[in-house]
Amino acid sequence: MNKAKSKNERSPAKLKEVLKQKGHPSGKLPKGKEAHHIKPVAEGGKATKKNIRVVSESKHKTIHKNRQKRGKI
Repeated sequence: MNKAKSKNERSPAKLKEVLKQKGHPSGKLPKGKEAHHIKPVAEGGKATKKNIRVVSESKHKTIHKNRQKRGKI
């Protein structure tokens, strides 16, 4: 994958734009929450409203732990 594209998909400006679209007017995550890419950027996922979910920090850890068990990361 093109490094520039991957970097762009993780840019703070892009994330802020998506968070605003998802109902967070300040463009910032609430305390204790993290942004999760459903389809990882490394696998071609984009920073879009459809591909990003706001989840708790513990849920985010669990998601990635389970992906590792399945060999998805």
